Amino acid sequence: MAKQPDGKAGGGGQARLGGGGVSVHITPYNNLIRQLLARERKNKKEVRKKKERRKKEERKKKERRKKEERRKKEERKKKERRKKEERKKKERRKKEERKKKERRKKKEFYMLLEGTDAENKAGFTLGLFFTGSLVNKFYNGDQCPVRPECMHIHANNEYYPFSKTYTSGTSYGPRNARDESSL
Repeated sequence: MAKQPDGKAGGGGQARLGGGGVSVHITPYNNLIRQLLARERKNKKEVRKKKERRKKEERKKKERRKKEERRKKEERKKKERRKKEERKKKERRKKEERKKKERRKKKEFYMLLEGTDAENKAGFTLGLFFTGSLVNKFYNGDQCPVRPECMHIHANNEYYPFSKTYTSGTSYGPRNARDESSL
């Protein structure tokens, strides 16, 4: 016997009178209605779950996108940093090479100035005036009368390993033999 909503036992489709219970008429539609309501509740639950799943998936996608964007930004920054560092290194190398070249030129110049014997040293005056930095190529004009292998230019008894750099010379270019004979 199925229990009725009022708690009394009933049989078949109708509740029996008597027994102190209130008579309740149950139609076959009640069961149908219950089933429909249960189905509707189930459907709502499923719809809610689907929505939640979709939201979670969207959140995950957004998070993935954000992570990828962050990663790409970091990679770009790293590349930029590397490029900057490489540029700085190249500039440093260039500066060092320039300094080395200048040092070499100075050494060569002073080695030319320093003769091995007293005669060579006596032939040079160190009152040299620099119009700029050391000139790259020595002017290959008349030979120096004191040390012929050095190829310096003679200008008023002073010797300069520079092109067109004179203190008291009147004309530019190599001096002729008459100037050298005035020594």
